[in-house]
Formats: sequence, C-alpha cells, structure tokens
Amino acid sequence: MAEKDPHQARPQLSACDTAIDELPDPSTRIVPRMRIAEGYARLKDIPRATEAFRKALVDVRPLWTADTRAERLNTAPRDTWPSIQACRLLMYHAAKTLGPEAATLLADIQVPDLALVARIHFATALLGLPPDIQAINVAWTSKE
Repeated sequence: MAEKDPHQARPQLSACDTAIDELPDPSTRIVPRMRIAEGYARLKDIPRATEAFRKALVDVRPLWTADTRAERLNTAPRDTWPSIQACRLLMYHAAKTLGPEAATLLADIQVPDLALVARIHFATALLGLPPDIQAINVAWTSKE
C-alpha cells in the first residue's frame, strides 16, 4: 500500500499501530510492530519507523522477565529463549530497514544479554550476512 498510495498508507499504519497497542500479550505485538516499522520506512518516515522498532523492543522485556523468573525457570538453551530470538529478529530487521541509524535503538536495551545479541545482529545485518534466527524453545521447570 505504501508504494501505491502513500497518503492513505500513513493513516492505515497509524490505525494498525493503535490496534496493536490493545493486544494484551507483548509477544503478539512484536512482529506486527516490526512490520509497521518497515511500512513507515517504505514511506521514508524514519522517525516513526524507529519508534515502531523501539516499541517492539520494549515488548521484548516482558519475554525476558518470563524467561528468567526464579519460580519458573526456562531451562532451554538461553540462545533459543523467546526473548533472545525476538531481540535477534528485531535488531536484524531494524538494521536492514534503517541501516546504521538503527544504532540509536541499541542504547534502549538495558538487559546485558539482550544488548549483546542486539549488537551482534545489528552488525550481522549491516555486513550483509544472512540472519541467524533459530528455533524458539522453552522448558519451564518449577523451582523446588
């Protein structure tokens, strides 16, 4: 739609973004927000594209919290946790979409493990390497 009618695409993207805000589960908001960001980038609206990626990264934090909860441990390999994979996917696509300007997103990632993954996949995308998105695994174990 962005290429065919940019004047109509912007309000549609805005309406979709508002609808995504209403989704209660952060994990269901991540990919749609990434697509919204890509749509804004096609419209050359880099500030809105960046903000959509930023909102998607905020939605990764509750996944990290769930993955690291002491009372219900995720014993799957950390590299395959939902939070790690979501961060990997987002930063790869942000760098592919925004180029070096996506670096502004890195400062917002406060969890050291997520920040490391984000930096690696930011660089991977800028170097033109293929994405390294793997399976998502969880193995919940109750702490006894």
